[in-house]
This record gives sequence, structure tokens and C-alpha cells, in this order.
Amino acid sequence: MSFVTTRLIDILASYAELDFIPDFDSPEYSQMLHTGRIKLFSFAYPMFTAEQKERLEKNIIQHYLTREIGSETVGLFRQRLQAKLCEIMPEFIQLYKLAEMDYNPLNTVDILEEFDRTTENTSENNSTSTAESTVKTDEWVAYSDTPQGGLSGVKNLAYLTSATNNTADNTSETTGEISGTSEGSTVDSYTKHTHGYSGGDVSERVRKYRENVLNVDNMIIDKLNELFMTIYF
Repeated sequence: MSFVTTRLIDILASYAELDFIPDFDSPEYSQMLHTGRIKLFSFAYPMFTAEQKERLEKNIIQHYLTREIGSETVGLFRQRLQAKLCEIMPEFIQLYKLAEMDYNPLNTVDILEEFDRTTENTSENNSTSTAESTVKTDEWVAYSDTPQGGLSGVKNLAYLTSATNNTADNTSETTGEISGTSEGSTVDSYTKHTHGYSGGDVSERVRKYRENVLNVDNMIIDKLNELFMTIYF
């Protein structure tokens, strides 16, 4: 351990209740990083997702693991670390969102289609009807004052005293008109959202996505450099 200042790895070992720095490939080393990270970043600060929070904290630790903190006490260092993250993270969260939007490896297609159509229907009905009827009549009025032939003679128009033939031809015509208008409309609308994976090299998209996210992580790590002692060569 450093006798004048405190290294980040010393703080992590203390959080893991170790009185020594474990070897890199030992189980204690992995446990120290895990326990130390949780305790070191136990304060609240803005972050995009829990997954990115864990990855960023691990990258910060790996980058500054053997660097000496630039504060007199661990408590003061953690206070300054929280203040810095609260100050810079809102800006970097937007960059994380852009990375998610631009390089999501499993989302190669994102198309939104909206369709609206209104059809107006108007119909007119005009009709005219004409009805014609003709009544024809042809009748005889027969009279006989002699008994010859009896009633049969009258029916047969025989032995008549007088006879009148009445004829008529009556024609009537009826005309009617029907008119009307009907109106209506038909509305067709739908929304279609197509998104997801559709061809392309997934491995290449994953590589670009990771590079973009790691670039954001590195920018944050650089902003934290002022919290550690300056290295002179």
C-alpha cells in the first residue's frame, strides 16, 4: 500500500475486508472488485440503464485501479466522485440514448406507415312511370212487344220491336314521378409499424454498437481524471 496517499485498489480491498491486495487471478481479487464497486458507488447519480451503470463503474475501476485519489479522505473522495457524476451524467445520458438509437444491432428496420382515406358516395334516383288503361264497351238494348220468339228471341236479337247498339272506347293515362338522393362516406385508416432485424451483418452492427457505447464510457472516465493525483513522467 501507499504510505502517503491512498490508491483506489486500497479502498476496494478495505471494502472487501481484506488486509492485503490479492493476486490478479485469485478468487479474492474478483470478489474484491465486485464488493468494492457496490460500496464505492453506493450513492445515487443519474444513469441511463442499470446495465450501463454496472459496466461504466467497472470500467472506471479498471482504469483508475492503481491511481492515488486526490482527496485527503475516502469520504471526501466519494463526495467529489458523486458530485462530478451528477454534474456530467445528464449530458452523457443523451449520448447513450443516441448510441442505442443509431447502433441497436438487432433493429435494422424501423418504418412507420400511416394511411387515411375518405370516400364520399352520392347517388341520385329519378324515375318516371306511366300507366295507361283502355275500357271498351259494346252493348245492345233490345225491345220486343210481340210474343214471337219469347225471351230467347230477344237474346238472339230476333223479332224485335226496337234495338239500340251502345259502344264506348274509354282510355285513361296515369303518370307518376319518383326522385331521391342518398349520401354517405367511407373512412379507411390504419397504422403499420415495421421494426426489427431484417438482414445485414449482425456481428458488424454489434461491433459498432459496442464501440460507440465504449466511446461514451471513455469520455466519462476522462472527466473523472481530476479526482486523482496527477501522474508525472
